[in-house]
Parts: sequence; C-alpha cells; structure tokens
Amino acid sequence: MNIPSESPIDRFVATGLFFENQDSRCISWAEIQSLFVIEGVSPRWAIQAAINSFYAQAHLYFTERSDWYGFFEQWSWYQPDVNVSTEMAWASMSAYAQENVNRLSIARKWLS
Repeated sequence: MNIPSESPIDRFVATGLFFENQDSRCISWAEIQSLFVIEGVSPRWAIQAAINSFYAQAHLYFTERSDWYGFFEQWSWYQPDVNVSTEMAWASMSAYAQENVNRLSIARKWLS
C-alpha cells in the first residue's frame, strides 16, 4: 500500500493540494483512503476539498462569498477566471486530473 509519508492535511494546509503532482498521475486508492482518517477533519470535507482543488487548478472561479474562494486565494497557483464554467474547467483538466476527480467522487459516494 502506498500511503504518503506526510499527513495529507499537512500538505493541503501548506499547498492547497492534498496530493503531489495530482494532475499528472493517478492518485492511489490508499491515498484517497488516507483522507478518511485525518484527525479533526470530516472525511466528507476532505474529499470535497480534494475535488475542489482540481477545479481550482483549472481556474474555476469560486464566488468571493464562498469558503472555497477564501481558502484557495491564499496560493499563487489559484488564478480564478470568472469566465470559466465548471464544464470548461473539467474540459481543461488533464486525463489524470479527470480520473482523480472521478475516483474522489466514488469515494464521496462511499460516505453516503
């Protein structure tokens, strides 16, 4: 099982991303499962934050009233574009990023 040596929440707080090189490789199920056991963090929140990080990297604009906008705006890599729709953001993602969002969406269904 390939579980990252650092805590996924530590990476997320430091970079805004749970997974290293998340748009250029498939994240493992073990890495996704590591989001379920972050002390003090709801698994549902962690999964949604991971999904949103892919959309944020694809320049999706989260409204300024959104907690997500406030969260992602602290990183220079977040370059939101008010003209980018969810569909446009999805279409601009790499095949790896799309697969990772799909995997995370499946994990979110596990929580239902």
